[in-house]
Amino acid sequence: MDTDRVPACPASLRPPLLADPVRARPKALLPKVAVALVFRRHSTHVWAMAWFDKLRRSVSKASPASHWAPPRPDRPVYVVGDIHGMVQSLERLLEKIDADIGQTEAEDPVLVFVGDYIDRGDHGAEVLYRVADLAYQMPQNVICLMGNHEKMMLDFLDRPREKGRRWIRNGGLQTIASFGVRGLVAESAEDDVLADLSARFRDALPDGLADWMRAMPLSWNSGTLWVAHAAMNPAKTP
Repeated sequence: MDTDRVPACPASLRPPLLADPVRARPKALLPKVAVALVFRRHSTHVWAMAWFDKLRRSVSKASPASHWAPPRPDRPVYVVGDIHGMVQSLERLLEKIDADIGQTEAEDPVLVFVGDYIDRGDHGAEVLYRVADLAYQMPQNVICLMGNHEKMMLDFLDRPREKGRRWIRNGGLQTIASFGVRGLVAESAEDDVLADLSARFRDALPDGLADWMRAMPLSWNSGTLWVAHAAMNPAKTP
């Protein structure tokens, strides 16, 4: 990929607020449902359905905005979840999406990546290059949202002494290695060692890639469909 063509994604959007009756359910009901599913066996289905019906009615009374309705985007939308450095899985999924677009003759479809392109898998760099190139080639049809793992990576670049251990603990070393950086360290490394690793990692990144990641939006919407990696507020509407 030509790193000079790393796209400048739109400025970050404010995270939306989405009414979600599943996440908005009263917490007091959760232990009862969980216990029933484990211990009631044959009567589980009837008992659980009664509790979920009670849950539905209690949520409806508490907040009319929490009624569930299927999202209605203005355009055909394909949403891709966490990739985590699995570039081969990404390519297979893109092939399936491309085939589906051809079969359904979808007009002006949108491909939305919800973030977490990196960490844990061994090909984080390749995944970033791939999705960045897609966003550059089709800026109106490919949306790259930020996930918490991208945020941890950027924090490691900015504040390795304070934030570095958290990223390393959550798969950051695989991403660093995917950019060809050697001399990796353990989570328990001294602050100066983490700072040195951060500097070497920064030097290994293609020009513009970190800036593109910083500009990733937190959310995207079409019609009544909202997409974000996490942190949606179920108590409020968008």
